[in-house]
Amino acid sequence: MRISTDRTGRSECRAVQHIHTVAEQAKRLVEREMRARLCDPLTITVTDTRGVWALAERAERESVGLPSTLGQVLLGYLHRPAKPVFGRASVSGEGLLLLVNAEAHKDDLAEVNVTLVHELVHAVQLSAPGARAVRQAQIRSNYGIERFSRREAEAANRAIDRDEEQARSLERLAAQLA
Repeated sequence: MRISTDRTGRSECRAVQHIHTVAEQAKRLVEREMRARLCDPLTITVTDTRGVWALAERAERESVGLPSTLGQVLLGYLHRPAKPVFGRASVSGEGLLLLVNAEAHKDDLAEVNVTLVHELVHAVQLSAPGARAVRQAQIRSNYGIERFSRREAEAANRAIDRDEEQARSLERLAAQLA
């Protein structure tokens, strides 16, 4: 597991240091609870709201072989919600990318723990056999490369809802982090 930063300043230093301290423990807790392993390599990047959207979009585009130039990534900002997102897990060209928005947490380390656990659950879900291929098919559909049929889109949305529910239910593990 590699931990990096992007677009973070001095105000996010505390969150970054905290993630360095608890990330491995959080990973073990999630893997034990889910009885599944997280595939390598995993990169955790601490960033801000714009960084979450830009890095996730770039990673997803690279994972399906689309160019990921800055201009193309910035176009995606026009369609993003205005509210800050706390984190996001995504496939990338090299493995999995877990993004934590330090800016949205306002130095609340308990909330950082919750986000870290939630996104690690998604990372373990993406590590399941065949899950990466399914996610890449969803990405290709989102970019209009290979459109899903209505039935496929509904099935994908149900799967996303199930994954989100599981991640929310396991956020309780965050209370065990030091």
